[in-house]
Amino acid sequence: YKDQTDKVPFSSNATGWYNFLLSGFGMGDAGWYKIDGTYVHRIKHPGMIDYLKYVQKLYAEGLLDNDMPINATANAREKYSSNNAMAIPMYFWDIPALKAALETNNPNAKNLIATFLAKDAATKPTVFINQGISNIACIPKTAKNPEHAIIWFNIMSDKDNFRTIYIGEEGVSYEVKDSKYYPIFPKFDEYQNADKFAGVVQGDVVFQMWQARARKTPEMAEAYDQMNARVNAYVLQPFFDSYASSLPAVMNSQLALNTMINDKLIKAIAEGTDAEVALADIIAEWDKGGGLEQEQAINAWYAENFG
Repeated sequence: YKDQTDKVPFSSNATGWYNFLLSGFGMGDAGWYKIDGTYVHRIKHPGMIDYLKYVQKLYAEGLLDNDMPINATANAREKYSSNNAMAIPMYFWDIPALKAALETNNPNAKNLIATFLAKDAATKPTVFINQGISNIACIPKTAKNPEHAIIWFNIMSDKDNFRTIYIGEEGVSYEVKDSKYYPIFPKFDEYQNADKFAGVVQGDVVFQMWQARARKTPEMAEAYDQMNARVNAYVLQPFFDSYASSLPAVMNSQLALNTMINDKLIKAIAEGTDAEVALADIIAEWDKGGGLEQEQAINAWYAENFG
């Protein structure tokens, strides 16, 4: 593509992390990985050196946009929608915002979702899925009739009641076609924050209803279905970092260390610094800036909660 068009094959905002490339090196969105019985941060993962070398190679060969270190997300999207970059990181919900520009510059353009990188042709890429809690319902200790709150919560958690609270009435705010939920506007907009008021039902039931939100436009629906048609091409691995994010050792240094790591990775990618030297420098900063305390706290947390 680059040789034939002299355009950028892949553009992105300024970042050192590409989860769809990390998957080829045993990593992904998860921050922590169990290696030889111990949880280590991604920066200490055995695959990090090869990952950094790979991204450096893309950058050096002009396959990764050489403006990456200064790009904002809007810059990368503009290059993609104006036909000056073949690919960018995006999610299905990004597509409506790109629709007008794509149609102006190339009326026949179609968005295609690329599969995550695999280690080799015989290996499925691992995609790490974050697990967490989005909402918590509480009954005040001072409540005079707490049992009534539980009765009401159980009523809201009846599947039919849940559906009505969550996405409304079939034929009015949503419709079902080929066993798939689709929104009906403008009524569907009234349920934008309905999950804050609904009860609890099985995850797969909620997921089917939630997909109406993923199909707000035909382009979103097409991209969403295309993306999920590839689920069998991946090994899905849950991770639980979110549950440990409130540990004092994590809260004390996580933001500063994450910023440091990302900045230094971008610099190493752009400057082509020896990968081992660059990672050794990052790890030294990690250890000195609270990373060792994070490692101790995370391992204690996993031992307590997962055995």
